[in-house]
Amino acid sequence: VLGRADGFIEVWRVEEGAEAMTPTEVHKGRITCLRCVGDTVISGGDDREVVSGRECVRFTDARDGRGLSAFTTAPATCMALRTDPARGGADMEGSRYAVSGHADGKAFLWDVVDRRCLHVLDGHHSAVRSVCADRVCAVTGGDDKTCRTWRFADSSVLRDEREQEERVARKASEESDLGSAAYRKGRLGKACKHYSCAIEMVKGLRSAPGDLVARLFCNRAAARLEGGDFEGCVRD
Repeated sequence: VLGRADGFIEVWRVEEGAEAMTPTEVHKGRITCLRCVGDTVISGGDDREVVSGRECVRFTDARDGRGLSAFTTAPATCMALRTDPARGGADMEGSRYAVSGHADGKAFLWDVVDRRCLHVLDGHHSAVRSVCADRVCAVTGGDDKTCRTWRFADSSVLRDEREQEERVARKASEESDLGSAAYRKGRLGKACKHYSCAIEMVKGLRSAPGDLVARLFCNRAAARLEGGDFEGCVRD
């Protein structure tokens, strides 16, 4: 996903080298930063003043360029998703939160999936120029020659994240039970589908129950073996 100086967003299929959609005007000014969570793009810009104010943070559907929501802020200067030190600083898998820095010295914590602002991080006396974040905290640097640390533990982020993981783990366990029921009835193809669905669910969990993961792969391997998919059985 590319943000342009004229306020348009481009979405490209990298492997094919082709545009996935027609360039779409999202901002009323230069796009300064953007990040993606799933099919949702959160972008920041240096937007011109309109009737509703300077809507410098916007959410867009990357599949069709449809505008989802917009927020009135000072011009955006930088943006980051939470990163995972265990993965070499890559974006944290499954995380839905972004932090943006702005010209008025404020930073914002966003829930990209729900398209809402969770917290205003107000501490700098001039423009925020850099931001980075991991699972526990965010760090911002500004023109006031200070760096500030903001702990997610002081907000609802970690609690919400833990509750979401628990919901996904329960759903994965239910899919596993459906797979086992299908296996006992000899419906091997359906059993494999349920097990595969559950495996995809737990892949994004930071603390997936080890016994659940092992059981899912073992059960899918057994279903594949009985169904004659020997290569798939060996991979599991």
